[in-house]
Amino acid sequence: MVDMKKIRAKQNRTISITEEEIKSLMKNFVDIKNNSTVKEITNKIILQNFFDAVKFLPKEFIDLMIIDPPYNLTKKYNENLFKEMDEKKYYAWFESVIISLKGTLKNNASVYVCCDWKT
Repeated sequence: MVDMKKIRAKQNRTISITEEEIKSLMKNFVDIKNNSTVKEITNKIILQNFFDAVKFLPKEFIDLMIIDPPYNLTKKYNENLFKEMDEKKYYAWFESVIISLKGTLKNNASVYVCCDWKT
């Protein structure tokens, strides 16, 4: 659980949730291991490795994609550490994410990517 008493930077907009809220959200967690339908994943939280899940997402079902990948910075998020990669390696990794998602997008879909100035 996120430490509710942690002092955050002034501009930090991270949302903190309670144990009760976590338990409530867990009802919506799914782990997909087979081709899924839009109905099966609507209003669900897919909680698993991206590259394991993406291959089971429906084809051409996304109108608007907002993706917020880890910035290429060394930063610790709770217990997870993301280490800055060589720029070419990060670009290759990010390109593999986009290519993996391409088949899920409708022909007229829009994609927004959250990133920092460096990325």
